[in-house]
Amino acid sequence: MMLATTLIVAALVGSSFTPRAVVPSVAPNLSVSATPTAFNPEASPRAAATAIEIVSSIAGTLSVDVVTEAGPVFGSLLSATAIDAGSTTAISWDAAGATDGVYGIRATLVDGAGVTSKSLVPVVVDSTAPTLVLKTPQPTLTATGPVAISVTAYDLSGLVRASLVVENQLGDRLGTVVVPVTADAAGATLDWDLRLRQRLLLPGVYRLRVTGSDEAGNVGQSTTRVLRVDRAVKNDVIY
Repeated sequence: MMLATTLIVAALVGSSFTPRAVVPSVAPNLSVSATPTAFNPEASPRAAATAIEIVSSIAGTLSVDVVTEAGPVFGSLLSATAIDAGSTTAISWDAAGATDGVYGIRATLVDGAGVTSKSLVPVVVDSTAPTLVLKTPQPTLTATGPVAISVTAYDLSGLVRASLVVENQLGDRLGTVVVPVTADAAGATLDWDLRLRQRLLLPGVYRLRVTGSDEAGNVGQSTTRVLRVDRAVKNDVIY
């Protein structure tokens, strides 16, 4: 008979941790998953916790706990509980009392013969907005052609989207341009053709900043940088 267990975990005792990789591991007869893998405990209810699912192909006694990056147990999500072969156990962790960092959801199963199986999946608790630094263009640049937009992101869960916000000299918003995020999620780059809504910018002074959100849904923005545009038209070819 399949046994399904659903628990909501509201609070755990906090612990500090030393930055260190939490390495995922999967036992042949025991799998554990967490969705989402990065979340903000202070966000709206839908995003403020991670849903955990443990599937076991054998019967035994299951326990689930949270470990820190340094290795010590942060808290228990499920005390030793008997489960049947083929069972699915669902629990939820809201990271109450946890500081930002990488944690491991670890499932431990002891079968009837006393053999122990363990599986672990990393999750990121991230309640801090990404810090975005607009590296280029330089403040002294006067653009007469395409401009390289380069952003560095400092964030725990990684940048997932970024946009260039373009304003006029008075600070009125003119539009936005998507800036593709780099493969390592540590920044974003774009060779911008000075177009907004398919139209080239007119000569003048503009204010640029970048906004971005991370895997946990936190939103940050860079400081504003001034860009001067001086465009020449020759033989019907702009630039």
